[in-house]
Amino acid sequence: MALRTLRVLEISGGIAGPVAGMLLADHGADVIKVEAGAGDPARSTAGFCVWNRNKRGILLDVSSHQDRLRLEELLAGADVCIDSSTPADVEGSLLDHDRLVSRYPALVVVSTPPTPGRSTPWWGGQEANGLLEAFSGAAVKQASYEGGPIDSVLPALLYMQGAWAATCTVASLLERRRSGRGQVVSVTACMAL
Repeated sequence: MALRTLRVLEISGGIAGPVAGMLLADHGADVIKVEAGAGDPARSTAGFCVWNRNKRGILLDVSSHQDRLRLEELLAGADVCIDSSTPADVEGSLLDHDRLVSRYPALVVVSTPPTPGRSTPWWGGQEANGLLEAFSGAAVKQASYEGGPIDSVLPALLYMQGAWAATCTVASLLERRRSGRGQVVSVTACMAL
């Protein structure tokens, strides 16, 4: 397995981040999925078991001092951290991207926010394939009987985002091998087009 020595901490919900983690785990990486509170809301979706295969899981409540220390311990031992938050969502927190690469200089932080920029341009800021298709113009490219845009049943943009994120992770690790330094890599679904 090509990535058997790789340790990945996946702090990501939805589809894109877990697909990236799945692809890394499929190639041998040790992926730990960190879920908050009652767990990832995507657990109720049909694809959850597929996107999270070959991973270990842990529930952490970052408001708890003990769980925060456990998360810091996991981050210190990780090569990669996959996070689906926007930069605005994590600013000033334990998972602030700039803080992570400053505190853990060899860590590759792979950010999979829904759209480019500091925040998502729709209410709630969550990953939504239909909104991504509309925002990016991909919905217009779908054929329909009426001639208008349609919502795709398959979340292809999110799958492509996850595949690109996994690819960019490996490229960043190759760069880290050369330079010894980690970095923040942001892969949005709009880049998947």
